[in-house]
Amino acid sequence: MLPLSSAAQIIPDATLPINSHIKIDGDTIIIERGTANSGNLFHSFQQFSIPTGGTAYFNNASDIQNIFTRITGGSISHIDGIIKANGAANLFLLNPNGIIFGPNASLNIGGSFFATTANSVKFGGGSEFSAINPQVPPLLTVNVPIGLQFGSNPGQIVVQGPGNNLKIDSETYGEEVYIRDDRPVGLQVNPRQTLALIGGEILLAGGNLTAPNGRIEIGSVAAEGQVKLAATQLGWILNYSESQNFSDIHFDRAASADTSGEGGGSIQIQSRQLSLGEGSAILALTLGSEPGGNIDIRTSDSVLISGANSQRVYSFIAAETNPNSTGNAGNISIETNRLILDDGALISSSTFTVGAGGSLRISATESVELRGVDPNGLGSFLGTEALPGSTGNAGDLTIETGKLILQDGASITSGTDGAGNGGSLSVRASESVELSGADREGTVSALQTQVREVSLGNAGNLAIETRQLIVRDGGQISAGTAGAGSAGILRINATDAVDIRGTSADGMIPSSLTTSVEQGATGAGGNLTIETGRLIVGEGARISTTTASASPAGNLTVKATDFVELIGTGRYVENLERIIGFTADVSNFRNGLFAIGFGGGNAGNMTIETRRLIARDGALVLASNLGGGQGGQMTLNASDSIDVSASLLSNGNVPGSIGTAGNLTINTQNLTIRNGAIISTGTAGFGRGGNLTVNATESVELIGGNPFFILNRPADTNLTASSLGPAPAGDLTIATRRLTVRNGATVATSTFGSGRGGALTVTATDSLVVEGTPSGRIPSALIGSTQGSGDAGNVNITAGRLIVRNGGLIAANSVGTGSAGDLQIAANFLQLDNQGAISARTAAGDRGNIILQTDSTQLRRDSSIATDATGAATGGNITINTDTLIALANSNITANAVQGQGGNIFLNASGVFRSVDSDITATSQFGVSGTVEVRTPDSNVQNAFAAISTNFIVPDTLLVSSCATRRGIANSITVTGTGGLPPNPFEVLNGRYTLSGVQGVSSREGEEQSSRENLPAASRYPQIEEAQGIVVTPNRQTMLVTQAQLLAIRGEEQGNAIANADRLICN
Repeated sequence: MLPLSSAAQIIPDATLPINSHIKIDGDTIIIERGTANSGNLFHSFQQFSIPTGGTAYFNNASDIQNIFTRITGGSISHIDGIIKANGAANLFLLNPNGIIFGPNASLNIGGSFFATTANSVKFGGGSEFSAINPQVPPLLTVNVPIGLQFGSNPGQIVVQGPGNNLKIDSETYGEEVYIRDDRPVGLQVNPRQTLALIGGEILLAGGNLTAPNGRIEIGSVAAEGQVKLAATQLGWILNYSESQNFSDIHFDRAASADTSGEGGGSIQIQSRQLSLGEGSAILALTLGSEPGGNIDIRTSDSVLISGANSQRVYSFIAAETNPNSTGNAGNISIETNRLILDDGALISSSTFTVGAGGSLRISATESVELRGVDPNGLGSFLGTEALPGSTGNAGDLTIETGKLILQDGASITSGTDGAGNGGSLSVRASESVELSGADREGTVSALQTQVREVSLGNAGNLAIETRQLIVRDGGQISAGTAGAGSAGILRINATDAVDIRGTSADGMIPSSLTTSVEQGATGAGGNLTIETGRLIVGEGARISTTTASASPAGNLTVKATDFVELIGTGRYVENLERIIGFTADVSNFRNGLFAIGFGGGNAGNMTIETRRLIARDGALVLASNLGGGQGGQMTLNASDSIDVSASLLSNGNVPGSIGTAGNLTINTQNLTIRNGAIISTGTAGFGRGGNLTVNATESVELIGGNPFFILNRPADTNLTASSLGPAPAGDLTIATRRLTVRNGATVATSTFGSGRGGALTVTATDSLVVEGTPSGRIPSALIGSTQGSGDAGNVNITAGRLIVRNGGLIAANSVGTGSAGDLQIAANFLQLDNQGAISARTAAGDRGNIILQTDSTQLRRDSSIATDATGAATGGNITINTDTLIALANSNITANAVQGQGGNIFLNASGVFRSVDSDITATSQFGVSGTVEVRTPDSNVQNAFAAISTNFIVPDTLLVSSCATRRGIANSITVTGTGGLPPNPFEVLNGRYTLSGVQGVSSREGEEQSSRENLPAASRYPQIEEAQGIVVTPNRQTMLVTQAQLLAIRGEEQGNAIANADRLICN
């Protein structure tokens, strides 16, 4: 028998028609009688507590379905013993003042158990069983309960215990498996029954709740309201739709709620705040063949999961299938304002077996935050996975929130490590998604869908919708495959901005957005699509689609309505040859956008659509194949401008590669390439190089500067299509209104090996300017060349105005054994100035011709048009079709050879004007010289000049008395020249000074002079006016005329050729 003080802890209150009665049997308090009604049994106590080691035994009849027990005395119930009932009856314990279950509390009942601090139990028809108003008798006719009615300040429920003692086995199955063998059951109901705690604040301080294959309900109500009850085959389901205010639920000291069983039971939690700390756990594991149950958590404020237990097990929520089970895992659903996973906490719905993994859905109005590391240094985790050995598919993972924040190596993952497919991962964050930091093992924060090495299944897709996406410190967003399954699609829609920057603390891992096919994988890579307002990638970060196997990589597509800005570190200059694949490694791909193939698989295509594209300070944009596959196509569409400064945009293949390189196409209004930047397509392998096409409706400008990328050869600002190996290079085509190449910049097609160079085609409807520095020491060039055995491509230029100056060069050259290409130019106006040059030089073959079609051609100050052949090569021909050709100040047109035959010069012009130090020659040093053929029409201006008399004039007779005095100033005339004039335009000067048309003073002229001396100075002599132009008349006469005569001639019929100038110089 118990002492009276102990027995007195259960005291009936005599408020029922048939009152409860107790008797003592050792440590057991037997509870009998009570009022029975329609299968329900009602008990009412003034106090109800069970001491340590004691038992409260409800000795009910076998036909009783529900036992309702209320405590009316105003004291808290302390339960540290056993609650027992007969049969399968459900037991409701109702105490509005609070209930505390001690560490030794347990249940021995056949049905479900409810511990609640509600005021009353509601029944149909308006009846209730009240603990605060026991004088109101219950109706004689009642049926099943329909709800729990709460007052304004519900009491607390506490469950104490020793903690869950869970362990984790990471070795047996290759992944973490929860070991429950030593877990205390605490408060436990029979399988398929419900264990419910419904009160005010609820605290599980090391306490454990267990309902195998059943249901656990935990609800915390803060104010008046009703919680509805609904009976099911697996116990009861609670509905909180009529309650608006909730209190808090805390799991501390490794507390747990566990419905694991043959099928895995269900858990529902409703509160204001829910916290799991110090290794606490909520788990519903599927251990057999039946389907798992769901975990549903709803809080009005927050869910916080943090800390670890004494076994170094982190706090977690899990609905998984365990090894050797065959049933599906259950789903997890969390609805809250804020979800926080700290200290390596975990939420998982995964499968180890043939059963499918469950879905995981998070809805957090304000934020979802994953941060901190567990005792083993690992970051927090949220995921759905098909784990090693599984054949079932992983479930989908969905997150809807305001902000998603991952820090300290946290990970959100949906993947497959088995034969089943991975689930999809979908994130919708109305404000932002932010990833940063790494855990102590160096693992960076990540959002990912994965197919791992031994996997056969496909990965799911990864989709992110937000306003801002921010990735820092090596954070990764990826969809990849390392197995037989294909990687998923990665799609990002950020209405404001995508900002990817930085690397991990050790600099080894770049922040990234990637889809990948790893080495040895046979699955295909997934596509990566980004839609945003602004895309920023910098400080070592990257966006990429890659393949390191025989499977193809995915495509990379960027659509940014405002701009794309790619920013390098400003010092990443020494690794260009490693970047483009000579020692290719994915770790080298940083500071930009990449669509790369490393193995036999094809590289993906890259498409960028934006208003402005900016690449600066060492940024990289590459779409290349570094192995046996085909290169991807690169298309850059920028409606406003593309500005590439000290950066590289390239599409090419490397030595040993066999696939064809992709094309690079640029469509924009303005393209600027400066400060050592390079835009190129090329091949160094056996596959053909890609074409490079630029369509710029307004302008293309290349501006040289100090070389930014360090190669084994100089590399300044370049726009190039090249071949370094046996395969032919692609073509380079530019179409724009204005093209400017200056300060050492180069536009080129070239070959350095046996492959043929590509064609260079330029159309500049307004102007094309190629100019070096004013000193001419740093030339600029537009060139098609070969430095190997392959032939160079042709150069074709069409321009409105073509200006080459200050050391600028347009060329089709060969310095190897291959032949130079032909150079063809069509322009309205062509000017070469200050060492400007048009050149075709060849070391082999008979090509390297120059064809010019212009309205006007000018060469000034050491400029040249030249074809040169070295060795035994035949010199190229020069064909010039122009209206006028002017060559001044040592400007030459030459077709030269050394041993081979010299090229020919064909000149068709209406007028040819050149200074005596400007030559037109066709020679061969040791071979046969070419010919110079000048074709001019009959109306050539030279035919209008009359022959000059060769009679010498006595200087004393050169008295020019007819020069009129102007403004009263004495007249004079000075005759100077370079040594006189030849007798006619077709003869050379004999070196003597000769003049014609000026004669000595005759006697008649003397008389006329004498008579004129008496006239006033103004009328004494006819007024002489300066010539203001040259006129070629219809009868082919050439005249120097005054301004008045020019005006008169312009009013006459056509047929006159007129040249007008402020100054007329005949040199």
